[in-house]
Amino acid sequence: MLSKAFSGVMQPTRVLPFYFKASFKDENDDDDFHADDEIEGEHEDNSRPIDLDPSQVTITTLITPDRYGVFLKLVKQYRGPISVATRIPRGEDQDRHFQELHQFFHDHTILRKYVDLHVIVDGLDLQLNMWRNVARMFARTDYFMMLDGNLKPSLVLRTVIYQVAQMEACILTLACFFSRFSYSIRTQASSP
Repeated sequence: MLSKAFSGVMQPTRVLPFYFKASFKDENDDDDFHADDEIEGEHEDNSRPIDLDPSQVTITTLITPDRYGVFLKLVKQYRGPISVATRIPRGEDQDRHFQELHQFFHDHTILRKYVDLHVIVDGLDLQLNMWRNVARMFARTDYFMMLDGNLKPSLVLRTVIYQVAQMEACILTLACFFSRFSYSIRTQASSP
């Protein structure tokens, strides 16, 4: 399936979907068994992912190793399903990049809870649309929002998107504005 979906991509490219798959378990389960952990003796099997509500909105994005910190802020703020693609350059540093990626996910439980990570291994730079399409293709919900990793959606926006999705709208286009000032949005529910 992947060879047909990405046949127009410059080759050789290897896509590793769901390299890490979100568990959607409670964040308090930080010490619980994780699929990548080895535990000796008997333990309860809570490694099976919890079912994901398909009516949620998945953020789809891409990250590079120099943007891991920014991406972590996005995950902490959104606290919902995220499908992200990252590229690991093929070559002598490939193993080091995989180790950094593993360490990043190992150090942050919240990533294991909310993030589906898809890895693209190739020797080509800047196939950005392909990377975005990988993240979009493997989103596990009916609705997705393609977002640059530098942006953080407000919590009000998540509610609005969910409400629009329930109205069966085909497309919701949001303009992106940057501001140095903090402001609040008054919703209909909070109006007097």
